[in-house]
Amino acid sequence: MRVRSGYVSGKNADLREAGLDTQAALCHFLEHGYAEHRTAPTGPLPQGLDELAGLPIPDRTYRQTLFKTLFLTQARHPGSAERLWAGIDSRSIDTIYVMGGRPYVVFGDSHAHH
Repeated sequence: MRVRSGYVSGKNADLREAGLDTQAALCHFLEHGYAEHRTAPTGPLPQGLDELAGLPIPDRTYRQTLFKTLFLTQARHPGSAERLWAGIDSRSIDTIYVMGGRPYVVFGDSHAHH
């Protein structure tokens, strides 16, 4: 998973003021930020999620919460809609399932109601 340097200088100026560089800011996010529902700058879905799922993180609850946080952050990324329209490969769907997610499909048009 790539970490963009904008994480320290953009919305999270408090991290820069605390003297954290990009890697230290990532560690801070992994320890505290995900639980505070902070967002991390990520690419569009499903970039890096397979790699995250492959990490040997022994605490299952932490692993699933971190995965969910990053997944939802990626879902809000402007590039995700285009990727979703193009389709997500079966490996990514399997990864989401293994990490505790339940992929589903919604069919409808602009006149459909949930």
